[in-house]
Amino acid sequence: NTPEFTAKGLPVNDRKNGNWMYYHAFEKKQFCLIPIRAFVEFDKENREVQLKTKTAVKEFSVPYLTELRTKKLACVAGLWEYAEDERQYRFTFGTTEPNDLVRKFHHDRFPVFLLSKEEQRLWLDPDAPVEEKIRMGLAPARSDLFQSWRVSEKINKAQNKGPEVIEKVAGSLIQVA
Repeated sequence: NTPEFTAKGLPVNDRKNGNWMYYHAFEKKQFCLIPIRAFVEFDKENREVQLKTKTAVKEFSVPYLTELRTKKLACVAGLWEYAEDERQYRFTFGTTEPNDLVRKFHHDRFPVFLLSKEEQRLWLDPDAPVEEKIRMGLAPARSDLFQSWRVSEKINKAQNKGPEVIEKVAGSLIQVA
């Protein structure tokens, strides 16, 4: 079992079948908080077609951006390690099952959000019971705290920069009461 990796080789999804990966970082108590403002997931079941030329078409998964309704920075549960062979630090964040909001368009994962100061302190505490840390990662954060909307497929290419990449597609806001 290995975590999922980005194009740069950094692990971004540290859950496989409900189990935490990076056990060595967990055992070494290398816990960290990863600040995020939002995250993007793709609806891979409801793909769209884009006409590239008169004859060529391209299918793409529909991207959705999710953030706290308060639009504040949040922390997710992370683990870090030093890769000696690469001479660099790297990190991963834990994921759990999606909440009801994200499940509307993505069925696989959701970051383990640590929304209270108490959860953050517990996650960082090297003496806190491991069972408590794992328990925090079993349930997703409440859906009513978040909102999601569709964004441009331009978000799928790293060379695309600027606020227009994450602008809401008209009429695509999703919220759960």
